[in-house]
Amino acid sequence: MNGSSIVSDIGVELIPYSDNNLDNYIVKSPELVEAQYSLQLYEIKLLSYVISLINPDDDVLKTYTFSFSDATRIMGESTSNRKYEYLRKTIFQMQERFVYLPNKNLEIKDRPRVPWFTLAQVNSKDRTVSLQLHDQLKTYFLNLPKFTKYQFRSIWSLRSTYSVRMYELMRKNFWIDSQTGNIKKNTCDYTVAELREMFGIQPHEYKVYDNSYM
Repeated sequence: MNGSSIVSDIGVELIPYSDNNLDNYIVKSPELVEAQYSLQLYEIKLLSYVISLINPDDDVLKTYTFSFSDATRIMGESTSNRKYEYLRKTIFQMQERFVYLPNKNLEIKDRPRVPWFTLAQVNSKDRTVSLQLHDQLKTYFLNLPKFTKYQFRSIWSLRSTYSVRMYELMRKNFWIDSQTGNIKKNTCDYTVAELREMFGIQPHEYKVYDNSYM
């Protein structure tokens, strides 16, 4: 795991957040980079942080717990502006977010749809947040033959979810072979229609194609 942990007063293992966590590496399969899903910016930051805590050599996806204040910092929000009930609602919404599992032989509508998280909990007693990625996603994070890798800080300052997705797609073209450690470079072009599909952009959204819209 990228980072250390401490034990709270009630025995919960907490992952403390600091600026050093920005150096954590996000490691995922290149196929997942191209998967179809739609998240808000604060949601994709929280998801990316959880991914950055994964040890790619693990056999299972673990549960990660961090404090209420750290959760708001990870999402790029001010603790003073986020009440407990708002955070609770946000975390529960995360459990309803899903990804269409990559399968280029099937249309999007026919692909398996899996929630990102099998556990999304806010504990009011010790003011902590616990998240666990869905077990069906472990093949996209653990023991990967090839993978896309970048630091959490690379997306931290980005201001839209589409910027994060575009950055990942660019990084995908520089993937790492786990056997040799060599960096492989691919050239890959995407049509506007393909990007809209991957990003979950609805037909009525961003109809104008210029420098600002897709």
